Amino acid sequence: MSNQNEERLPESVRFQEALDMHNSEAISTHTDAATAAEMPRSTFLHRVHGRRSAEDYNKGYQLLNTAEEGILVWYCDILQKTGFPQSVKDVLSI
Repeated sequence: MSNQNEERLPESVRFQEALDMHNSEAISTHTDAATAAEMPRSTFLHRVHGRRSAEDYNKGYQLLNTAEEGILVWYCDILQKTGFPQSVKDVLSI
């Protein structure tokens, strides 16, 4: 088990490493590979058979990319600090 203070790898990286070990026969079963990836066996099997991760799936429905989100947050921060906080309606119109 990993240390609480230790930073965990993203799920996609853990999955790929466990899948590579399983394909190279360093890990013999899907159950052991799922344990190595620190994910449920069913999730590991679904991903092996082509299901996208929830993070990848949700990215397809985002209206803004990460850079655009950052700019919007920065803009709203500046407006709020100068005394002009934005309502949701104002932000949606930007």
